[in-house]
Amino acid sequence: MTIELEAEHAALSLYGLHQQSRRRPMHHRGTGLGTALRALHRDDRFSQEAVDRRVAAAVNATSVPALVYRLRGLVTQLRSIDQPLDYDQLLQNIKDWHYPEPRRRVRRSWGLAYHSWGARADKDAPTSTP
Repeated sequence: MTIELEAEHAALSLYGLHQQSRRRPMHHRGTGLGTALRALHRDDRFSQEAVDRRVAAAVNATSVPALVYRLRGLVTQLRSIDQPLDYDQLLQNIKDWHYPEPRRRVRRSWGLAYHSWGARADKDAPTSTP
């Protein structure tokens, strides 16, 4: 199987798992995996420490089959909170996972989005009063 076919099969399988029995589309252009996982981290249904461990396990996967296996559990959790993600982008990320330098770029991109402060509406931030 070629790298492209393996990545396509993985992305479609994950999308099918994510979309199953959902009316709202679980593919949303522009919502990368790191951003989607940040929403999961902030959701009260799951322990933040547990989500951090699962994300770290996925990011540290050294092979595509290990990555896809770990993503399957995370996608199931994203499904439970109705958090979509960009499956076209995930397809490219899975293709890139085969090569060391592109894999580092994907990890960096996911990490920056996951740990980002800028794009969030921080519900825990103190409010300032004039």
